[in-house]
Amino acid sequence: MQRRSHIDQIRQQINEYLANPANASKMLYLDTETTGLGDTDQAISIAIIDEDLTVIVDTRLMTTVDINPEAQKIHKISKGDLLEYPYFVDIEHDIKRLLDGRQVGIYNADFDTRILRQSASYGMTFNFKPFCVMKEAMMLLTKNDRWLKLVDACKLTGVTLDNAHDALADAIATAKVHAVLKEMDEHIF
Repeated sequence: MQRRSHIDQIRQQINEYLANPANASKMLYLDTETTGLGDTDQAISIAIIDEDLTVIVDTRLMTTVDINPEAQKIHKISKGDLLEYPYFVDIEHDIKRLLDGRQVGIYNADFDTRILRQSASYGMTFNFKPFCVMKEAMMLLTKNDRWLKLVDACKLTGVTLDNAHDALADAIATAKVHAVLKEMDEHIF
């Protein structure tokens, strides 16, 4: 599949999802894989699902920066794997239409929202309400502010995560962990 076909497919999936009024109030979940952790790194994979685990977006992304070798060891995505995929800027307006005004669950929301800004064209803004599932997990599962990896939150909540560091697998795990945490929170209060 060529870059243009990927862009058209992503746009069509988002249009179809947004055209269904039943989807208007559903919470979304997002995850990215990146070129690294720094201030110039970009998304090289993005997945967005809804609370029913409906996949809306699941794509790799070409990047204008090199992939940090340490990041590549984790997600196993090379720049050569991205050649036929769109750049984030090719789909950013569609992603914006999907996310704007929504509550979006993200495991480590500060990081992924920063990566979205760094991947987008200059001046692009996203107006969604990020909900950090990691912070909720730290509060309910460990009762401290120590970093809690998604894989560990999955173990503590009984959620299966078969393919960690794959954007879609991580987005699904985030949604499932959040569902367990919401249930726990209801029982606590």
